[in-house]
Amino acid sequence: MRKKSFFILFVLFVVLYQSHAADIQYDKDYKKFPIFNKKNGKVIYYFILHSNEKLKLRTIDVDTLQIYSRVLTGKKVSYSYKIKNKKKRTVTKKGKLSKVSQGLGGESVSSYNKLLFPINRSKEKIEITNLSKNDLLFKIASNNIHNNNHKVKYIKFSPEIYEDDLTLLINDKSYTYFNPEKKDIEFTLEGPVVLKIISRILFGKEEKIKASYNYRIFDNEEISGEINCSASPSKKAVLLNNTKEIPSSGDTHIVMLAKGKHRIRIEGDNENKVIFRFYISRSSVEIMEK
Repeated sequence: MRKKSFFILFVLFVVLYQSHAADIQYDKDYKKFPIFNKKNGKVIYYFILHSNEKLKLRTIDVDTLQIYSRVLTGKKVSYSYKIKNKKKRTVTKKGKLSKVSQGLGGESVSSYNKLLFPINRSKEKIEITNLSKNDLLFKIASNNIHNNNHKVKYIKFSPEIYEDDLTLLINDKSYTYFNPEKKDIEFTLEGPVVLKIISRILFGKEEKIKASYNYRIFDNEEISGEINCSASPSKKAVLLNNTKEIPSSGDTHIVMLAKGKHRIRIEGDNENKVIFRFYISRSSVEIMEK
């Protein structure tokens, strides 16, 4: 009898705890904009708001909102948004180009600005309006609610078609890179899958110490991204059996591919020798094996 009573009390405690758990609820499914952080390898989801668009939400037992905002642009600009609950507040921030984050399509985004917004009531309706001409990105969080950052585990992947391959040595470890100088790199993937692309260029010994380059990604012969990068000669990487060229630092780009078949083609830069290394999400391999 005591065990049964204890079980009933435990169930009631769980139900009561869940009913009072802090939460942030949105009035509809707003469009999300994924951002890849090169430094920590995480994909972070923001809501995208066009000019004059509104984001409406309701908080439950949240004492302080953490509002992260970015501007979708490659230029240094100021931007503004309005927060409305019982009162109205206009927030103005400065956005400068992020050095570690970008959209999955290669879009430039600013580094984030953070605002702490106190909540005085157990249940509160809040409205955020984009007052700027630029598209703004928002991520809403709270100390007692888990965020939506995702760490992806990867395994290396080799393409089916490429011009040639070469070996880089970094701290006594070898890495195979692929070159599309005369023939585009091509391969097929079955989604859902996350594709990680690491690119470098090769400098001549007498070349300048910094350069810009780009490459294009095609998915089923439709362009899905034109990626612009900047690079300097690497201080650690060297080419095996090649002392005439110096590898640059690596640049990372992430492509999220939806369910279905994807014929990927990578087109290199006409002015620079770009080399690539590829990884795919381990979870996609596990899905295919089941």
